[in-house]
Amino acid sequence: MRNGRVLSALPELDDDHPLQRPERVASLLAVMKSFPVTPSQVSSKPGTEQELAAVEQTLIRPKLSMGPVAPESAKIYAFLDIQQNEQIVQRITIKESSVIVGRVDPNRGITTEIDLTQFDTSGTVSRQHARIRIEKTHFYIEDLRSRNKTRLDELTLTPLKPELLQNGDVVSFGSVKATFRLLGTSELPAPWSQS
Repeated sequence: MRNGRVLSALPELDDDHPLQRPERVASLLAVMKSFPVTPSQVSSKPGTEQELAAVEQTLIRPKLSMGPVAPESAKIYAFLDIQQNEQIVQRITIKESSVIVGRVDPNRGITTEIDLTQFDTSGTVSRQHARIRIEKTHFYIEDLRSRNKTRLDELTLTPLKPELLQNGDVVSFGSVKATFRLLGTSELPAPWSQS
């Protein structure tokens, strides 16, 4: 790359590349659009309007400074990557500051924000199994007196006692396993080499 121009062909992005995921692309575009853009000064040499129009303008962006993250302004707080046979089968977004994880029971009129019915083949998830909530800048998970317990990594949660939930933690709701991921985090792709 020289002067903003790519001099060689870049490889195609794999399907598992973060930019190929729709929610990642949308959040990156939203961040990019929030930056103020100012064109650079064009040379003051005399020339025709066509010559000046043909001059490429360089966009100058201010240095990015990250202050404290305000989760109240986010539309998506985090994700639960549902795992089956050590493979991620679905990514569920957490869009509210407090969500109930469980399974739907239409006969009793019970609904949850995160429904694990389709992943619970052995019936181990309670109707209202656990709660995930954000408090200021930390996430917490608490078991809601579920029949088959909630586990955070290897720790079996005490009912109604919140535990700190961090990026990469594996949570088990009965027999359903999920990995907790914060917005904007993923495993880095392997570096590309020309060889």
